Amino acid sequence: MKKLILMGCLVILVGCTDVKGATEAIKNTGLDPVKVGGYALFKCSEKDSWATKFTARRNDGAVVHGAVCKGWFKGSTVRFN
Repeated sequence: MKKLILMGCLVILVGCTDVKGATEAIKNTGLDPVKVGGYALFKCSEKDSWATKFTARRNDGAVVHGAVCKGWFKGSTVRFN
């Protein structure tokens, strides 16, 4: 039973990410290449429906990490760690 509950929680968290939308939002900030995936726990507002973590590279070569937050009636917000 515990395994079933754990699997259900994992499915819910995976469903709360938006890989395609997050990748587009990050590339629009000028970061490339981008690695997107996974749920960004505690990085976004409770009003956001999607929270996708990312790693990307700036033009100067520095690696940045953060999350892309997105809600039903608003655009994407890129948040850096």
